[in-house]
Amino acid sequence: MTLITVLERRFAMKDLGKTIAKHRKDHKLKQSQLAIELEKYDIYVKPNTVSAWESGLSQPNSRQLLAILSLIHISEPTRLL
Repeated sequence: MTLITVLERRFAMKDLGKTIAKHRKDHKLKQSQLAIELEKYDIYVKPNTVSAWESGLSQPNSRQLLAILSLIHISEPTRLL
């Protein structure tokens, strides 16, 4: 993987995280509340995991992302862009 690819991926992760944070806040959810809401989808994460997603340190897997989209009422993933 080239340095440019690594940097591009890092920026994409940060953008996804910022988008998750924005929509979470729009729905007046704390990170801990989002983590609890994800349990309805049999997804068990800690609030610091949500923080890592939002800061771009990691990203949710596809199953987690689909659950997040459902919780923040995004029916089209293109709205994340």
